[in-house]
Amino acid sequence: MKYFLSILICLLSSNLGAQSNEEFICSTPTPPVQHVDINQTGGIYLPANGELRVLLVFVKFPDKNASHNRWPLGVAPTNMDNFIDPDLNTGTQLNYNLTYYFSEMSKTSPSSQGVCKIVGDAVYVEAPFPTTHYINGSDQRRDLAAKDILQIAVDPIVDFTLYDNWKRLNHYDHENNPDGTIDMIVMIYREQIWSGFDGEASIGGPTSGLQFDVEGGSKTIKTGFPGAFISQDGSGVTFN
Repeated sequence: MKYFLSILICLLSSNLGAQSNEEFICSTPTPPVQHVDINQTGGIYLPANGELRVLLVFVKFPDKNASHNRWPLGVAPTNMDNFIDPDLNTGTQLNYNLTYYFSEMSKTSPSSQGVCKIVGDAVYVEAPFPTTHYINGSDQRRDLAAKDILQIAVDPIVDFTLYDNWKRLNHYDHENNPDGTIDMIVMIYREQIWSGFDGEASIGGPTSGLQFDVEGGSKTIKTGFPGAFISQDGSGVTFN
């Protein structure tokens, strides 16, 4: 959990404060601060002041069957619904709950409500193809795996229009209107599938330029990282 919290902080960072002593690492450690600047329009790549709706996708590959004490084979993780609240009124107070965590981090004072409002939904799916379909030696096509998972397994059960609510005009400048690109998907794999990292601020790899449509072509998912690697706004992160 720590890894994709860290990744989301990287993407949201500029005006998020921390109410704990824990440091999170993007490229260099950033010491926690006590307050946030609510006059800023948002984080560098995602809005940090306002409501961001996130889709968590828990994935099992058909050829991976290791034991897991909180994620039984063939079903969703036992605590899946606790990872994020569907609205701001649910009030789950668990440290790993994204809604609670970012609300606490972004408080301007101990008695205030957090300015960063993360809500969303969690789904469990089985990947349509085994890992051997995407991994050949050192060649790991995580972007193609994400494409098949999101198009074949997730699109039929999820309304992706719910996750397109923001348009990035520039760094730290976001408009609360859809732009046709999905804002934030968190891909969470049941086992260590992709070697070389535990979490990453992309769906398909930092240099991946793959993008594909969902919702009958009305929405686009972009698999890269919205940084210096490629000129593409990314649509999510990976917890491996």
